Amino acid sequence: MAGLFGYLLVPYLLRLPNGSRSVRGYLDDIRLTRVTPFLPLLLLTVSCDLILILCQGAGSIVYRLSEGKPVTLDFVGQVFNLLAVLPPQSVLLFAQMFSSLEEVLFRGVLLTMLLRVYVPRKAIVFSAAAFGLVHLLGVFAGTAPVIALGQVVWAFLFGLFYGYIFLKSGSLLPSMVIHWLSNVFQASLTAYFATAPPPVRALYGVVFGYGLAAVLMMLWVRFFSARWLPRQASAGPPAPA
Repeated sequence: MAGLFGYLLVPYLLRLPNGSRSVRGYLDDIRLTRVTPFLPLLLLTVSCDLILILCQGAGSIVYRLSEGKPVTLDFVGQVFNLLAVLPPQSVLLFAQMFSSLEEVLFRGVLLTMLLRVYVPRKAIVFSAAAFGLVHLLGVFAGTAPVIALGQVVWAFLFGLFYGYIFLKSGSLLPSMVIHWLSNVFQASLTAYFATAPPPVRALYGVVFGYGLAAVLMMLWVRFFSARWLPRQASAGPPAPA
């Protein structure tokens, strides 16, 4: 409930990002009501999730090889056993649902406001930097400093992707869904290299957990949006209500 209030309701009460007084106007300002063209947006979201799944799973395979251990079909099946983190085996799908609300604050509100002041490239970088720096708070929750620094880096890299897909798709929903499912599926996909020493775990998180995926997904979003999304969907910030 704290996440729902802090990420979704507080910006509305403060009339951010564009001063809208109505709920409908607020949801449209943050692009949460923009669901068309539905099928292309759905395909883009699913395809990006698949890229992320392959990159994160590859990290566990590469780490296994670095240990000099064999990569068997059983091991690969265990890494990509996504059913283990879905109901009824796990409640992660529901427990991580509110993580998607971070996209409301950092992309729907903050990025939209930055786009009124800066060119899209700078606006995306600044919103990604804010998203990354927030993860430093993990140190106060007992996270090892090197892991917290790794989280800052990979959150920044993935923040670039979230901002890019937000701008190109014209909708907040793809980044919300990808953010949510990435937090669910990583429990299985990165479990093996999560057992590594903290510096190695941080490195694998930056490279395979999110960095490589962010680069590949931005390239894919650029290709996809140029061919199957309306030009106006990626044409800058929404107009004030």
